Amino acid sequence: MSSETEIVKEGLVKIEVPRVERLRGPGRKSHVPFFNPLMRTNRDVSVFVALTTLSDGDTVLDGLAATGASGLRTALETEDELAVTLNDKNPTCHDLIARNIERNQATNCSVTCEDLNSLLSDGRFDLVDVDPFGTPIRFVEGAVRATTDGGIAAITATDTAVLCGSRMKACIRRYGSRPRRTEYCHELGLRILVGYIARAAARFDKGIEPLLCFSTDHYFRAIVRVRKGARKADRTLERLGHLHMKGLERGLLPETGAAGPLWADAFLDAAFLESVKLPSYFPHKVSKLLELWREEASSPPLFYTTGEVARGFVSEPPALDRIIGALRDEGFVATRTHFRPDAFKTNADVESIGRILRT
Repeated sequence: MSSETEIVKEGLVKIEVPRVERLRGPGRKSHVPFFNPLMRTNRDVSVFVALTTLSDGDTVLDGLAATGASGLRTALETEDELAVTLNDKNPTCHDLIARNIERNQATNCSVTCEDLNSLLSDGRFDLVDVDPFGTPIRFVEGAVRATTDGGIAAITATDTAVLCGSRMKACIRRYGSRPRRTEYCHELGLRILVGYIARAAARFDKGIEPLLCFSTDHYFRAIVRVRKGARKADRTLERLGHLHMKGLERGLLPETGAAGPLWADAFLDAAFLESVKLPSYFPHKVSKLLELWREEASSPPLFYTTGEVARGFVSEPPALDRIIGALRDEGFVATRTHFRPDAFKTNADVESIGRILRT
C-alpha cells in the first residue's frame, strides 16, 4: 500500500487500516481501503445478527469488505463455525484483507477480488452483507437473489439526503418512490429503502421479513430474512403502502398518497430482538439501541416530536416521559423511538394527544 497503516482493535480482532484523517459522516469515495470507526455500531449489529441467526456450516458474504473488519468480526466473534467470504474488487483492499485474515489466524475466512454482482450471480449464502458507499440499489437484486431460503440479507444505504427528501427527483429515479421532507423523514426514508428491497425480492418470487431495520449515524440499515415462493412475494407486496397526511394526523395506507410506495408494516421483529444476547465487550451504545428497538417494536408506524405537538396544542414542548406516561395511563400504546430523542410513537389519535397535553 502507498499510504501508511496502523493497527486498530475492534471487538475481538486486530485490523490493519490506512492511517488517514477520520471524518464525521458515512465517509468519502477514495482509492484507499475504507475504515470508519464511527461505523462500529453497524459492525456490532452484524456480529449479533450472525450470533442470533446462524449456525455451524452456514456461509457468509461480506460483499464490499474494504479492510475486512466486518467480515472478520463476524467470523471470529460468533460461537458457530461459519464459512466467511470477504470480497472487494479493489486489489489494494484484497491484499490488505489477506494480511488481516493472516494476522487474526481466521482459518474460516477466504478473500476474493471480484465484481460483487458477478459474485452474487454465481454464489448462494446464508447471510449476505452489502455495505456500499452511497446507494445500494445496484446490488439489491443480486443480494436477495443470492440469499438462501430463510437466510439473511443485510443492506446499508448512506444516501440519506436522497431517501429523506432533500433530493426528491433522485429518490424517484433510484428507488421508484416519492419521499417527503418532514420531521419524521428518517422513518419514511428507511421505509422507502425496505420497500425497495421488498419489490426487488418479489421480482424473483421471494418475500422478506424485516428483523431489524434502523437509522443511526448518517446511514440506514435493513436486515431482512428472505423467503422463497410466489405466495411469500405476494404477501410481502401487500405490506407496502403510502403516506397519508391531514394536519398532524398521519398514516400508512394502500392508496397512493403524499409519499411512497414504502414499507407500511413493522420493521423491527420483537421475537428476534428479545432473543439477542450481546457480548460483554460490546459498547454501551449498542445496548441502549437494543433497548430502544425492543420498546419500539410494539409501536405503530410513524412518530411525533415534542416540538411538533407543542406547536399544535400547548406553548412549551412537554417532557417526553410525561407524554408517554400520560398516554399509557389512558390505555394507549406509547413508546420512545430510536429515530429521535425528542420523539414518541403512539396509537392515540391527534385529538386524544391534544386533550392529554392540555390537562
